This record gives sequence, C-alpha cells and structure tokens, in this order.
Amino acid sequence: MTTTPEPTCVFVSHSSKNDDIITRLHNELEEKTGADIWVDHIDIDADHLWEDEVESNLRSRPYCLVCISKQSVASKEVRSEWRGAITYGHKLLLAVIDDIKTEDIPPRLLLHQMIWLTDGKWDDGIANLVKAIQKGTESPHADEPRFSRITTITGTIPRNLTRIAMQGRESDLADVRAGLEKGDITAIIGVGGLGKSRLAAEVVGNSDARGIVWHRIRDITSAENVVTLLRKNLDLPPITECDDAIKQFGEQQRLLVLDNGEDAKSDRLTEYAKLADEINRAGAQVLITSRVMWDELDMATEVHPETLTLEAAAKVVAEMATAYNVSVPEIEHEAIATEARQHPWLIEWAIKQMKRLPVQRVLALLQTPDAKRIQEAVYQVIGKTVEQMSEESTNAAELLSWVTVFRGGFTYDTAEFVCQSSEIEDFETALETLQKYAFVSFDATTQRYSVDSFVLEVIETNMNAHKPHYDYYYAKAREHKNSNDHMTYAKLDVESDNLEAAFEWALAIDDGDSALRLMNECNGFMINRGRFQIIIEWATKVTMKLKERNDNLRLLAASQNTLAQAYRRYPQGSQVRNLQKAILIFQEALLIRTVETSPR
Repeated sequence: MTTTPEPTCVFVSHSSKNDDIITRLHNELEEKTGADIWVDHIDIDADHLWEDEVESNLRSRPYCLVCISKQSVASKEVRSEWRGAITYGHKLLLAVIDDIKTEDIPPRLLLHQMIWLTDGKWDDGIANLVKAIQKGTESPHADEPRFSRITTITGTIPRNLTRIAMQGRESDLADVRAGLEKGDITAIIGVGGLGKSRLAAEVVGNSDARGIVWHRIRDITSAENVVTLLRKNLDLPPITECDDAIKQFGEQQRLLVLDNGEDAKSDRLTEYAKLADEINRAGAQVLITSRVMWDELDMATEVHPETLTLEAAAKVVAEMATAYNVSVPEIEHEAIATEARQHPWLIEWAIKQMKRLPVQRVLALLQTPDAKRIQEAVYQVIGKTVEQMSEESTNAAELLSWVTVFRGGFTYDTAEFVCQSSEIEDFETALETLQKYAFVSFDATTQRYSVDSFVLEVIETNMNAHKPHYDYYYAKAREHKNSNDHMTYAKLDVESDNLEAAFEWALAIDDGDSALRLMNECNGFMINRGRFQIIIEWATKVTMKLKERNDNLRLLAASQNTLAQAYRRYPQGSQVRNLQKAILIFQEALLIRTVETSPR
C-alpha cells in the first residue's frame, strides 16, 4: 500500500499592496506543484483572527517565500514575518516582484537566493520556483535556486523580540557587533525593560553565523543545558563530550547568546561564567544580556543602552500597537511614549492595557506611579532587581535612596559628602555594587556618575539627603559667585540640574529664605551663561512664596530686586516691555524699602 506524501507547506510573506500579483503567484504555484501555498488574504476565513492565523501559519510552515518589492521592504509586518521565519529555523527563498534596487533589500535577506518575477522574467521565475518547491533543499544543481537556511538556530527566541522592530538602538547594535567581531565576550547591561533581549535578537537576526544557540537563563537552568544545545546545534550525538562540543562550536565561529543573565546566581553563575569563557576561548562569539554585571567574567565589551529619545520611543509605540493589534491614534503616540518615560517595557505594558482600557485611562495610570496596577509594572522593571541587590548588599540599597537626590550626575567626592550623615558603612563598595546592578553608571572621560533616568523616577529619595545636597551646591555656587571668568562659570554648567533640584527642594520645604539665598549665589552664573529666563522663573517663584509669607519685607524686596534686574537684562522679546516690567517691579519693591527693610 502506498501513501501520498504530505504537500510542501509554504508561507508567503508579502505586502498587502501587492495582493493582485500574489494571488496570481499563489494560484500558479499550487496548480503546478500541488504544494500548500499559504497566503493570508486568500486563506484566512472572515471569522478568524487575522493576527493569530498569520502567526500560527508562520510558525508551523517550514518554508517561507518572501516576496520582495518596494512596498514589502517598507512593511513592518513583512519584516516581522521573515525575521520570525529565521528565528524559527525555517528555510527562506526570495521572489523579487518589481524593479526594486538590490541595495534597498535588507542585507540579511541578500544572504538567501533570489528569483526574479519582474516583467519578461515571470515564466522563467515561476519555473524556478516550481523546481525549488518540488525539490525543497535537495536540488541536485548548486546553481538552481532553492529554499535555504543560512543559520541554524537552536533554543527558543521569544517571538515578541522579533515581531517588534528595534528602534533607536542603532548605535548600541553597532557597539555590540563590534565587540563580538573583536572576539570579546560582550554584555548588554541595563535595568529591566530597556530592550536588552530585543537588541540581542537584532544581533541574531543580522548574523551570518552558521549556527546560533539562544539560551534563556532561569532559576531551573544550568550550564549543562547550554552544552546540550551546542550538541544539537552541531548535530552531534548526545554522548559527545562537552570539550569536543565546545571545540567544534568554536572552530566554526558560531554564536552563543545567554539571555537573562541576572538569574544566574552563586554556584550556577560560576558554572555559566566558566562555560562562557571556554566557549569564547575556543573561537565562538558570546553575547550576554543581564541586569547585573558578571564579576566572574572579564567582559571586555559592555554596552549600556540608555533611555530612548522621544522620537524613537514614539516609533516603539507604533510598532507595538501594530504587533499587538491595538488601535492607537497617531496623535497619542508621543503622549504615551512620554508618560511611559520612553521606557520600552512600560510602553509595551501600556499597549497591552489598551486592549481593555481607553487610551486616556492608561495615560492616567502612567501618570499615577502609586496606583497598584502601575506599581506592579514598575516592580517587574526595577523592584525585583533592587530586592536581588539588597540580598547582596543592604549598603547598596541604602546608597541608592541617597544618590537619587542628584540630577545631571555627580562626582565621587560630592556623593561621599552628601552621604556623610547616612548609615552606609562602606560607601565605595556600595557605589560599585550600584554599578554592578546597572542602577548607576560611570563615565571615565568626565569622571562623573549618573543614575539611570527611570530609576530616578521610581526610587524614593531618602529625605535626609536633601539638606546636605543643598548645602553642597549652595557652597559650590557661592564659590563661583563673584567670578567674571567665562571659563570658571563654564565649570558650573555641568551642575545646572543639581542647582535646579536644590532650589526646588528649598522652595518646597521652607519659607523662601533658602531658595532666595541660593538664587542670589547663582545670579552671576546665570547671567554669564545667558540663562535670564531661569532667573526670572526662580525670582518669580521666590517672590510669590515670600508674598504668601508676608512677614519678611526685607527678603521680599531683595527677591523683587533680583526679578526686576533679570527683566532689565532680558535680551529676548521687546526691550521696551521688559524695561516696563522691570520698572513696575522696582516701584513695588521701593514701597517696602525702608532703612530696616532695604537689602544690604
């Protein structure tokens, strides 16, 4: 008894703008090959969910025919599909259906063979496609186009990492690839939700390595699981010795990705680090993503992704809305990106919420950090890592609540001064631990530390840190007060955000006296740097505060004098109007300037 072989199952990835030509292609190929050629607009029933059907068929069909056109290379959906096919380990073949230029085709796709179905080449192209489908990868002639798999990928890359295109990480991607090409163990380090794994998936999607192993570290995994994946990637028997598998993996210059490195702890971390080092020494590339630096490894290349720009974050909103099939008005993209702190994980969280809640409600949740729903999201991004760090160092956790007082960065000496009254026993070790967990980074060029911007948003500052912070920057401003040297004032530029933070704290907690004193110490610096608008804003706030107090006319007159002088010097807008404002404020100040109240 003979059995009929199962038909070859082909997924066709194309732009909906090319539906007419794709329908023709589908009909001819099914008629001439008997294969099961799946095309979305033909094969999805009206009562089925489009997104689910596309994903299901992309996953289950081992052959992917990518139809290349000017429209398809610009399509986010098509890009997601062929990237997904690669990560699923499927075989690809390209069919060019218009006069697109080769240089406009994504470089990763150019690694695969192409068949032209353009004007005058349709019949020959169809004949070649028929052969490719009938033969699969068994074409007897090397010059005949065929479906191919450039890279063997072992391990499961989460689909959400490839469905959503990377945005705003081009520089980080270049740094990662440069580190790998140098032969360094390369680590993508950062707080939760920055897109470290997505960046690693982008590396995989653009890699021409013969083999790639993707291993996600969890509490239940071990280094031995990686060795098992190496054997599978190399198609070696399960009994192959570990050293032999590592040697062959390295000799063929394959790529190992260890994702979620923060979950490797204690002895398991030592084992993972030892294995990563051995694989790298054998000649393979090793890429690690982690919220925590691995002290056990000398990572020659570390890439620390920063907060996305607003423009890139708005594009992430659009990409995620498409991926999750959520309708989000384009006019709201920037608002969502802003309220989500331009943080990829929070953006994704917000888009998921919009499946059940109105856009404005989700925006309101993002604006309310203490709401239970948003707190749960923040815990996943930051809280879990703080807990892990606290197990290693209570000093580091305490220091984190002190250094969040800084804005615009800080120096070692400044932080040490501010933290003098804290209960931190080993300041230097605690600061190093904060860097290990990516809460704080150090710039060797400027010799300054900075706290991750999202961490600044969600970690509550120890109230005892504000007074020494104010005292330090008041003294710093006073030191520069009487200098007319442009270069001397320029040195204070880097502390502008800290001066602003100290001023706002003083204004909030006292009656205006401390804020006025700091403002007066900063006056010369602000004028020298052309920051008249800031002086006007500060003086206006202090004046309003002192008017509310209404019991210290001397301070009020001094504040009004500063405000009037700022308007007198203000170079923008109408000089006549600025002088008129200055005169009115001077006149108001004169009404209360007596021998007793006049500022000395």
